Amino acid sequence: MEKINEKLYDIITNHISIVFGIQTMKILEFYLEKHGIKIDKIGDNIEEFEDALYSLFGNGAELIIKEIIKMLYNAYNIEISREFNNLKEALLLLKQELD
Repeated sequence: MEKINEKLYDIITNHISIVFGIQTMKILEFYLEKHGIKIDKIGDNIEEFEDALYSLFGNGAELIIKEIIKMLYNAYNIEISREFNNLKEALLLLKQELD
């Protein structure tokens, strides 16, 4: 799971920095740390991370989450065969696929 966490961290920081800018990424990182979540440990706090995205981006978080899932699965060359309700569900299935 540690490798998935590292990949997830890279994807999230790169995607948010590119789409919304480095300043927004810093705001997200500050927000997460204020709530006790280290940005490089998002995979261990995935539900809290999603809550933070919804707090900061409202309904736009749904699009961000879908893009993160898509990029994560692409990083492992695994086709997404269904729609996911959240990142936690997507990570659990990805872990099963990789085992």
